[in-house]
Amino acid sequence: MEEKLLVGVEKATFQSQATADSRDENLTFPKDDIQVKAVFSVSELSDYLGVSTDCIYTMVRENQIPFVRIRRRILFYRDSINSWIHTPPKKTK
Repeated sequence: MEEKLLVGVEKATFQSQATADSRDENLTFPKDDIQVKAVFSVSELSDYLGVSTDCIYTMVRENQIPFVRIRRRILFYRDSINSWIHTPPKKTK
């Protein structure tokens, strides 16, 4: 199938053209309802940061990372985590 460069083409136009061009091929399009998660669980944050869940629990226990506890669940807001990542560490003497 020939690749085409899309510049300023509306999504509906692209999808209808792609469907017409590929009636015999099985193509999948991204779903419209995919959204970026605003809140992470411990396991999701460990994947996001590339560290173990034990490391996340240690940082929570020592208050080194911003978190919210809802009953027994520990949750992390994406915006808070991104701000925490980009904030330089405090110097201790």
